[in-house]
Amino acid sequence: MVKHWFTMLRPFNGVMAIVAVWLGYALATKTIALPVDVVLACTSAFMILSAGMVANDFFDRAIDKKNKPHRPIPSGKIPAKHALLVSIALFIVGIGLAGMVNTLVLGIAIIASALLYTYAETTSKKKFIGNAVVAASTGLAFVFGEAVTGSVGSPAVVILALLAFYSTWAREIYKDIEDMKADKGHRETLPLKEGVVPSAAIAGMLLVVAVAVTPVPFFLGIMGLEYLLVIGLMDACFLGIAFSAVFQKKSKKFHAYAQIIKALQAIALIGFATALI
Repeated sequence: MVKHWFTMLRPFNGVMAIVAVWLGYALATKTIALPVDVVLACTSAFMILSAGMVANDFFDRAIDKKNKPHRPIPSGKIPAKHALLVSIALFIVGIGLAGMVNTLVLGIAIIASALLYTYAETTSKKKFIGNAVVAASTGLAFVFGEAVTGSVGSPAVVILALLAFYSTWAREIYKDIEDMKADKGHRETLPLKEGVVPSAAIAGMLLVVAVAVTPVPFFLGIMGLEYLLVIGLMDACFLGIAFSAVFQKKSKKFHAYAQIIKALQAIALIGFATALI
């Protein structure tokens, strides 16, 4: 039973959310301190993201019964109503913890919860919209961390949030290209509407935009040469993916692109963290 809940909650993504929240706060305050309010915000983000993951599995149970019958709900290992109740409980706890920090954090928590629930219930079926929702939720995690200070808008956090937004949006499109066969007849995705090449081109343009914003912190004097070296590696890889993906048609390749982008996003966090050294 624990294994099946582990599968649904996807705790690795929750850990990444914790890192994002902490880094947003650290960049805004230029400190690696971990006060109680940051711990509360990190825990809130973990709970809310986990709630969204479980909700997604709940609303996808009919589709998964055909394409992924091994998943916890369609396989019968976890009752659907239990999953829904756990998802709602996690959303409530996450929002409650955010409310213990300040009203700005609470507001962002409510927005993030609404985005994730709406994605699970509605926009995951219209994934050309849902892709942007997932990307926005990812970028919002960094702003969530900065909001612990009572304000938002510091340049480093804004750039990091934009980088996360555009690169995640591209990654979601690549994942949809990979899943075209499974999604046909169940979801409205960009690749199914426009085709592989146009979709890959759009994802590539999003990666180019992500690359374009990355030098800004260096030129503003916020980040040093160490940042530029680390982020330059990520940028080169992003551009390589953007170019090569347009000429690919094999779904396995797009799976690889999505996984590489995820790894590169982790490298980007290291680049921004150099400002704290």
